[in-house]
Amino acid sequence: MESSRMLPVEAHFKSSGKYWLASCPNLDITTQGGTFERAEQNLREALWLFVESCIRRGTLERALAELG
Repeated sequence: MESSRMLPVEAHFKSSGKYWLASCPNLDITTQGGTFERAEQNLREALWLFVESCIRRGTLERALAELG
C-alpha cells in the first residue's frame, strides 16, 4: 500500500496577459497555464515530479534542506 504525506508549500498565482503564472517560491518551481485552473494543475504536477525525482535519487531531505 502506498502512503502519502502532505508537504505544505506556499503557492503564488498571477495573471499575465493570456496566461496565468504559478510558482512555489519554497521549492523554486514556476510554471504557467492558459487558465488559473490549468496553472494550478501544472504547478501540482511540477511539485509532484520534483518530489518523486528526489525520492528516486535519495536526495529529498538534502534538497529540502538546501531550499530551506
